[in-house]
Amino acid sequence: MKSAKSDVNLNLLKVFNELYKSRNAKSTAKKLGITRTAVSKSLSRLRDELDDPLFVRVSNEFVPTSRAIAIGETLDAKLNDLYSLCLLPEEFDPKKANEKINIAVTPTLFEQIGGELLLELSKELPLVRFNLTNWDENTSEKIEKGDIQIGINLVPDGGSASHQFGDLFTTNKSLRETRIVSIPLAIVVRKDHRLADSEVRNEDLNGEQVAGLIIPELNRYQALFQQTYQRLGIDMRLRAESNLSLYHLVSKSNLVMITLLTNKRQLPQELTLKSMRNIKPLPIDKFCISSFHHTQNHQSPLYQWLISKVGEIISGVVQGQD
Repeated sequence: MKSAKSDVNLNLLKVFNELYKSRNAKSTAKKLGITRTAVSKSLSRLRDELDDPLFVRVSNEFVPTSRAIAIGETLDAKLNDLYSLCLLPEEFDPKKANEKINIAVTPTLFEQIGGELLLELSKELPLVRFNLTNWDENTSEKIEKGDIQIGINLVPDGGSASHQFGDLFTTNKSLRETRIVSIPLAIVVRKDHRLADSEVRNEDLNGEQVAGLIIPELNRYQALFQQTYQRLGIDMRLRAESNLSLYHLVSKSNLVMITLLTNKRQLPQELTLKSMRNIKPLPIDKFCISSFHHTQNHQSPLYQWLISKVGEIISGVVQGQD
């Protein structure tokens, strides 16, 4: 077995990295802007230099060998670090930026922060074209592919079982998280509700019909929440992704609403907010609003400015509720 060369061509590693991630020659060629023939030749050269087949063709997919897995698991991060070292500092002028920026926001926060994000960013970046969409099950992949530049989502940040939710985004090593601000769970009821003028405790929710938010990323843990609701005697009768829809529902009924309140000013006048600090134990009692972007853009002056400004805007919306 011959030893691998110590001067492997960086361009070959770029092809290997994309092929390892996509497992598809056509996708690799498209992402790198080269032909499929060039991908095949690069792979052939790398196989020769490393003395390993690296990938085995199964149907339309390239299945990596154990050697390829050992290389591929850390190569993307190392290449991004190398690109970052080569970037020269640039002076960024937001007034001159002329880009198309796609931002995805979790539906749970879309109505609360979406409008303010667009308003403030469009003022600071007058030449930039913005698209604001909902974060869905494909958003992580879209950030990785460059179709979405910034994602805004909720990350569990406290509670008896919050450690069980740590894998929501960490499995994708292409995403870089920037934490912005933590927000606790809260209860919303009509001002004439029996809970409106007292501290809410576990026993107070027993037998109450409750409306709650759907947080799409946590749906796979719904059984854990349901067990907690049953233990507390909560009848989670109605759920929705929209805070405003639930506000309307609660204002017309005697329901109790469990929510993440990011702006008290959006509450209808007939509703009031109650703390959940005395409701224990909860699987999650606090969330952190975080932004996500591709690691390869972390050193970009535009992204550094954008991430900082997005955090500033969202913090202002949340803290402005007091």
